[in-house]
Amino acid sequence: MEPASDVHGAPLPLRARLARSGLLPLIPIFAWNAALAPSLPASFAEDTAVPGVVLAAELVGRLLVFVGSTVLVLGLETRWQKRGCAVFVVGSLVYALSWLPPLLDPSPSWLWLLPYVLPVSWLVGLGLMARSGGYIVYAVLFVFAHTTHGLYALGALMAAR
Repeated sequence: MEPASDVHGAPLPLRARLARSGLLPLIPIFAWNAALAPSLPASFAEDTAVPGVVLAAELVGRLLVFVGSTVLVLGLETRWQKRGCAVFVVGSLVYALSWLPPLLDPSPSWLWLLPYVLPVSWLVGLGLMARSGGYIVYAVLFVFAHTTHGLYALGALMAAR
């Protein structure tokens, strides 16, 4: 991870570090999830068919990614950081739209996997803005576990139809 310093190498004051925290851009995504999750079909949250090891891997990945975001220091100084910002913004918008299939059609379909897969876009964008390859690796591993969870859950729901 990039040390908390400005472009000249001087340490960032606490207030500036908090303002550039990787957690801040995630707040709208958390709010979106919290607002819409209660409206999803009950079967969307079905995880009885998901092996415990997958649930555990997903939980560990979630902790690494979301707790790890609190120590990221974001910037827009380099070309890759600016690209990361664009990936984050576009990925967040596409992710928000990906909730429409399960919200509008309560019958399980492969489109229900979109909210499981698409976090990779905005998480990679966040990692690029922080210039943190390690964070990107954790993000990809988390999304792999998250998508595996979705595949098990969706497979069980489709088999039950």
